[in-house]
This record gives sequence, C-alpha cells and structure tokens, in this order.
Amino acid sequence: MIEGLVKREKGIKEEKSHTTQKKDGEEQPWLWYPTLTLNLDIKKALPPEGVEWLHVRVQTKHIKNGRYDYEVMIFDQSGDLIALSHHVAMVLDGTRNTAKRVTGGSSKI
Repeated sequence: MIEGLVKREKGIKEEKSHTTQKKDGEEQPWLWYPTLTLNLDIKKALPPEGVEWLHVRVQTKHIKNGRYDYEVMIFDQSGDLIALSHHVAMVLDGTRNTAKRVTGGSSKI
C-alpha cells in the first residue's frame, strides 16, 4: 500500500483499486492510517497570551510492511522545544475501516 501512495505522489499511473475516492475527477486508492501508539511529551508551557507562530517538524523514522513510525517536534519562536510526539500507525486499505462490522469473531487486524 505504501508503494501505491508513493506512485500516486510521483504521478505514476497504477491499476485501479477496488476502493477509490475521486479527487479532481481522477480515481485514487483510499488508505486508512489507524494509530497503534501515540506518545506526547509537553516540554514547555506556552504563555497564556499565546505565541505568534510555532515551528512543526515531522520526521518519518521507519516504514515497512504497512507500518510506519514518525516523530513530531514542535518549537517556539526562539527554537525551544515545546512538545515531542512519537506516533506508530498502520497503512491499510480503506475498506478495512468502512467494511461491515463483524461481532463475536476475531479481528481482521
């Protein structure tokens, strides 16, 4: 599924997926990114009046077998670290999120 996303971003045509959504009149595969873990560490409180801007840096750490890990860092105007987050998610076909729910059975994930 990651390969399909990369192909789409590079403008490479691929076979039509059975699950698509229309964007600008073109059918594209729809993906779902369920969260496995999410950690958030607040390092510094913002002033009550807020700040004019924050810098957000997102860095992918690892992508393999439909799973990806990435880190989010948020900095203030002076470059001080405000918050740090680590996120682990899966990349699944969108039908896994919209399919009919099965009760009393085993999970598909």
